[in-house]
Amino acid sequence: MRNLYFNIAALGALALAAGCQTMKPQQDEAPPAANPGFAAEMAKFNAQFPNDKATKYEDVSINFNNAQKLDERGN
Repeated sequence: MRNLYFNIAALGALALAAGCQTMKPQQDEAPPAANPGFAAEMAKFNAQFPNDKATKYEDVSINFNNAQKLDERGN
């Protein structure tokens, strides 16, 4: 009986190895098209900072996270 399981396992390993050898390598995907407006939009976004509202939100959220020890607890 033990020999039967060994034979089945050996056949499975051979089938897996044969399947891996016949696979074609994946082709790399083409890079996404350039977005000419991205640089201008990113510059507008970055121009908003620092501002008082964003800085206050950041301070409040960091203090809350630290008080609750969220980094230590995870999730």
